[in-house]
This record gives sequence, structure tokens and C-alpha cells, in this order.
Amino acid sequence: YAESCLGHVGWTDMDFEGSVSLTVQGSSVTGNVELIPTWSGVIQNDVTLSGCNVSLLDTAISYAYSQGWIPFSDLLFFLDDTYQTYMDALAAEIASEVEWYLEYNCSG
Repeated sequence: YAESCLGHVGWTDMDFEGSVSLTVQGSSVTGNVELIPTWSGVIQNDVTLSGCNVSLLDTAISYAYSQGWIPFSDLLFFLDDTYQTYMDALAAEIASEVEWYLEYNCSG
């Protein structure tokens, strides 16, 4: 069975929680920033699919999951897992930028 499936996931609210610690040595300031994205996950209303049968996809995914072939049990779990990977990468990038900003603007 072959099927083309196009999808779109709408905007998802996300916050970052974390900590910032500063190290001051003379006129040099460095920061260590750790951020964790917090969000509610993708819900069915966020997802628009065309050209595919979601219940058929979920049935196939569920079977593959039950056999241990894949690490997610349905389409929304897959989307949540994928989004989490990208959000973790975004959090790390933002933390890196804040660390650079602190060193550049607070050292003198």
C-alpha cells in the first residue's frame, strides 16, 4: 500500500525554563545558561493532513510499535517526539546565544 501524505502542524505555544549562572573574574564575565522547553505537545486540532488516512496510519504505526520496530505508538506521539527534538536543539541554540551576549556585553 502506497500513500502520499501532506501535513501541517500549526503554531504551538512554548516557554523556556532554566537557569543562568554568572562567573565574574576581574572584568571578565562568562555565563552558563541551561534552558528546557516546556509545552503541552501537539494535539489533533493542531494537525492538518491531506491525501492520507490517519486511522490507517495510526493502525500501521501501532502495529509497528507493538512489534518494537519503532519508538512511537501513534502519529501524534511521533509529532511530539519530533517537535521535542527540534525544541531541545532550539533551547541549546538560544542558551548559546545568551552566553555569548553575556560575555560580550558584560565584560569590560
